[in-house]
Amino acid sequence: MTIEVIFRAWEASRNLHELAQGATEAQLDALAERIGAKLPEDFKKLYRHSDGGSFCGGNTSFDSIAGRHPGMSLLDAPTRLRGWDWIVPNECLPFGGDGTGGVYMLWLGTVHEPWSTPIIIHPEDNFEEPNLCPVATSLVSFLAYRTAYYLIIDDEDCGSALDILGVPLAMRSDDPGDEEYAALVAWADPKLPVKDPNQYEYVFDGDGLRRLFAG
Repeated sequence: MTIEVIFRAWEASRNLHELAQGATEAQLDALAERIGAKLPEDFKKLYRHSDGGSFCGGNTSFDSIAGRHPGMSLLDAPTRLRGWDWIVPNECLPFGGDGTGGVYMLWLGTVHEPWSTPIIIHPEDNFEEPNLCPVATSLVSFLAYRTAYYLIIDDEDCGSALDILGVPLAMRSDDPGDEEYAALVAWADPKLPVKDPNQYEYVFDGDGLRRLFAG
């Protein structure tokens, strides 16, 4: 799956998403310079498409580079979170949230297969290391299962969007819960070492993440 497929699914379910004006190349360059790291191409495509916004009925949100939306600008997110005692390794770029206070971070350090653009969550109620949970091997896999799950929950004219994503009919439950979510994670991200990563059990500190992602 490509990130362009995700964009098509969002377009087909636009009532569930609040997109923003896309980021400019100058803004992306400024972000890369500020964090001192090269931005992955799929992340740049995401922010060219929408510089922040609310997706999946508010259950997934992305902060903007320009700081136009509620939340932090990506330019100062790491510094501000560390000032509030959040654990943010130097290789992490906080970029959004899960709708319940948890913060999603993009890993920008060294990676080896199966990891490509790992996504990590920092729970909103756990500030003692280890407390960082890898939830996806790639940004696209992460967006695919988050989008699919909340499309299924919405269950209003979302069939075409699910078709675009290629979600099997057998996974489109009338009453999706934790088991269905885990199944969608496994479908979208089959290389993820833990098929149902528990953000309070499958946890690492910064050094643990470096070892995990570097193989």
